[in-house]
Amino acid sequence: MIILNGNLSYFNLSGLLRFLYSNKLTGVLHVRRNDKTIDIHVLSGKTIGVEPASKDSIAQLIEISTWLKGDFSFELVSEENLTRNITVPHDQLTLLIAKKEKEFKEIKSSLPPMNAVLVMSPAGQSGEIRLQPNEWNLLSKVDGKRTMEEIVHMLELDDLSIFSMVVKMIQKGILKVAGGESPEEAEILEEGGEEGGPLLSSPTDIVPEPKMKGLEKIFMRYVGPMGTIILDEILESLRLNRAEIPQEMLPSLIEKMSEEIETEEDRRQFNEEAQKL
Repeated sequence: MIILNGNLSYFNLSGLLRFLYSNKLTGVLHVRRNDKTIDIHVLSGKTIGVEPASKDSIAQLIEISTWLKGDFSFELVSEENLTRNITVPHDQLTLLIAKKEKEFKEIKSSLPPMNAVLVMSPAGQSGEIRLQPNEWNLLSKVDGKRTMEEIVHMLELDDLSIFSMVVKMIQKGILKVAGGESPEEAEILEEGGEEGGPLLSSPTDIVPEPKMKGLEKIFMRYVGPMGTIILDEILESLRLNRAEIPQEMLPSLIEKMSEEIETEEDRRQFNEEAQKL
């Protein structure tokens, strides 16, 4: 029986494993991206196995922790039907995954969108470029037409390694995003546009903290105790700070929150309550 499902855009693996552990659940966490599925077997909240078992189990968990999109579901399964191929203690395992997620989060802040097209930068470094074989392989896939996502699928490497190389080459001026602004244009935008107007919201344009807490409380009535975790992931996906959410972003935030509510009737009621608040 499936008791939990959601989108990896709003969750991270360590958060899911903490939730399963805190509720002492036994079953299989199915994690899917495109045509790839990895099953994580959990006994009383502790991760005990991964399928398929054709490669290192820990490596598969770390791979999932860097997926930018995908979906998951948790199925209640009896203990005798679980796979056991992980010997690392649960606490040590979740700590390792959280460490990788933190490393990935730092890289992700400098990463172009997955639908961005990468091109060679005409203003790249002068002189000899020293790159590793994997970096040259990545560079050979950049043709000015392929998106980040397409390039990732072409390379037989984990996402974290690929993203690290992309960020490194963008920072070195070897690659850029097609149609992206030049450093001079970026500086103008940071200063507030051509007219010099402020881009930051004033305190009066920020959603008050009591209203955010009220919105979160309403949300949790419809999605349960994981509402706080889901909301944090939504805010991160929208690049919003919980304490400084512009009023103009509130409709988008509410729309994203409603997408996590299971039934159409509940979504409608949530939207009504949110709008009244």
